[in-house]
Amino acid sequence: MPAERLAEQWRQAAMAAGAPVRDALATVDPAAALSAALAGGDGGPIVVAGSLYLVGAVRGQLLDDPLLGDPEE
Repeated sequence: MPAERLAEQWRQAAMAAGAPVRDALATVDPAAALSAALAGGDGGPIVVAGSLYLVGAVRGQLLDDPLLGDPEE
């Protein structure tokens, strides 16, 4: 499913459920999308939808930040 269509369905599902409608951003650049989500976030969830390669790339960006990485044992 194209990213824009998924974002629109996300918005519609939130409205239908009576939930607060949060912005759903669809972009082709994972780094830009993650930066926008973290900068404009209100503490709500950030959803990465796509292939395992995409999720792995985003996870790699998060783990490069020591504040967002897995806790050390």
